[in-house]
Amino acid sequence: RGGLLTGPKGSGSPGSRGRGFPGCASSSSVKRRFVYETTLENGCFSHNDAASYDIMTPRDRWLALFAGERPDRIPTDYWATDEVTERLFRELRCADKEELYTRLHIDGVLHINPERTAKHFPGDPQADIWGIRRTAVQYGTGSYDEFANHPLADFTTVEELEAYPWPSPDDYDYDRYAREIAAAPSHRIIRSGEYEPFLLYCALRGMELAMMDLLVDQEFAEMALDRIFRHYYALNERTYELGRGRVDITYVAED
Repeated sequence: RGGLLTGPKGSGSPGSRGRGFPGCASSSSVKRRFVYETTLENGCFSHNDAASYDIMTPRDRWLALFAGERPDRIPTDYWATDEVTERLFRELRCADKEELYTRLHIDGVLHINPERTAKHFPGDPQADIWGIRRTAVQYGTGSYDEFANHPLADFTTVEELEAYPWPSPDDYDYDRYAREIAAAPSHRIIRSGEYEPFLLYCALRGMELAMMDLLVDQEFAEMALDRIFRHYYALNERTYELGRGRVDITYVAED
């Protein structure tokens, strides 16, 4: 899976080129006084009795990189399955990701997105808002959720697509999102918004049909992808506006 993390508009990052949503103001990347925590017996860190050094915060480090400047070191992020994270918590005796990031000197990105208020597809409590069901597939030490159905697999006309109950960008808790953004720690960079359209189309249609549509039924594929685009454009536009000045990057990816 490939992902593009785009920075604030006007920061010199990939997100500053071309058409985009209203840009988020970036902070200065100059070094600031930041509390560097001291080690406790459990191997994690605390602000108690801490020494202060002039170093960059994790957020400053990322913003310097996006601005084409040189940070004090290469910024790092963390992606792992839940079972790996839980094992690290256990073995390093850290209570949460913030402690883990501090312990391992990771410039971890905070992921904050509006929570869905519509929890499932109309008439199908087992499916998500798009009508897709998932099943857990075990691989020995954990599991992944795999797609269990493809709700558009039997569709043959654009009229069927038009009649499909597509989710609404209104079905999210934007008030709670705004509160979470306001309460987020200022030394961490925040990622909000996402867009991975063809992966979603493959889940809705089935990968083989989704690939074939691009060649033999382009009108069908374009309409479905347009519906997906319109949903995420409206959702992300509201998200970025509420997070203006605090949201730094977004997620655009495709398998």
